Amino acid sequence: MKPTGPRSKAALLISLVAVSLPADIFHKFEIWGKLDNDTQKILFYTGWVDGFFHSRPVATALMSCVDGVSVEQGVALVDRRYKDHPEAWSKSMSVEILESLTDANGPCAGKNPFSN
Repeated sequence: MKPTGPRSKAALLISLVAVSLPADIFHKFEIWGKLDNDTQKILFYTGWVDGFFHSRPVATALMSCVDGVSVEQGVALVDRRYKDHPEAWSKSMSVEILESLTDANGPCAGKNPFSN
């Protein structure tokens, strides 16, 4: 049986819009350097963590690992990546936060759910 009704139509519309969004609407990593203070960085980082895992509940290995990382440590990891990789400033903020946590020197090394 095919799903019908307003919810199905809304889901289809959201899917079509999401697929057709241009890539440049996403926050670039350069924004991290423009956050004025630790409070802004903490709010951004915790918002990313909540959003990432809410939309990807199957990333359980990474979720378990990030659960053991303090917010301050997470922000410090993103700070380090920002300072060490200026070539990544034009890339997606979300991807770079994920890389900050899962690179070879990070606490969640090897747990990037999108790595092959």
